[in-house]
Amino acid sequence: MKGRSSEKMRFLDVVITHMSDITDVRSAARVFFPLEEILFLVYCSSACSIESYDEIHDFGEERIDWLRKYLPYENGIPSHDTINRVMSLLKTEELEYMFAKLSNHDIALEDGSLVHIDGKWLGRSATVKQQQTKKSQGGKQAKIMVNVYHGQNKLCMASTEVDDKSGEVDAIDSILALLDLSGCMVTMDAGYCYQDVVEKLREEDIDYLIGLKRNQPTLFDLVQKYMDEDEVQSQSKEENQGHGRQETRVCCAG
Repeated sequence: MKGRSSEKMRFLDVVITHMSDITDVRSAARVFFPLEEILFLVYCSSACSIESYDEIHDFGEERIDWLRKYLPYENGIPSHDTINRVMSLLKTEELEYMFAKLSNHDIALEDGSLVHIDGKWLGRSATVKQQQTKKSQGGKQAKIMVNVYHGQNKLCMASTEVDDKSGEVDAIDSILALLDLSGCMVTMDAGYCYQDVVEKLREEDIDYLIGLKRNQPTLFDLVQKYMDEDEVQSQSKEENQGHGRQETRVCCAG
């Protein structure tokens, strides 16, 4: 994310600041445990590889004095049922946005930085039987996450869930609204090879390298003809083995 904060803050203070952007749908008159305190408890316990709500509650009870260095916790630690209920009420999109901002805190992308955008099936989000069963009969697809990865820093800058494989393109709008990628080189596979995607990237002053396959025959033949007629000015070749096969990648520029 472009720019740096002029005032240095402790990272956990930054976490709390961003948590204030999450919408609390509960009635204010009935709130006994502030949302920021619950989110901060869940965040810190998750950072310690704690997963279950029972263990999150126990973590809070054991470290209540440390937690109060950051937030009051006047009413103590909420029960595991309360934590579970409150977390289930939150909007997933707001949480994704918050974690993306945290991942990119105090990071400045230099012009020419390599940023990779790709969608991946989320392992174990659906069994083989569920994927082979019709939705009308209780089947479902595995979840797809579109990830934004910064090559030089080896950092996942953002990750957002989409409904299906065709929804990957729609995630571009969310990514561009969240991250300032101007001046960067963005790489994407052939699933993003559409005119409207390129137009959005150009509007944001983003360089791009997008794959092209024969499922778009008109564009493929046009590019092939151009490459055959034009003299190659530079070329890069890379060979490696992955996914059980030998892979050769050649990138040419005319």
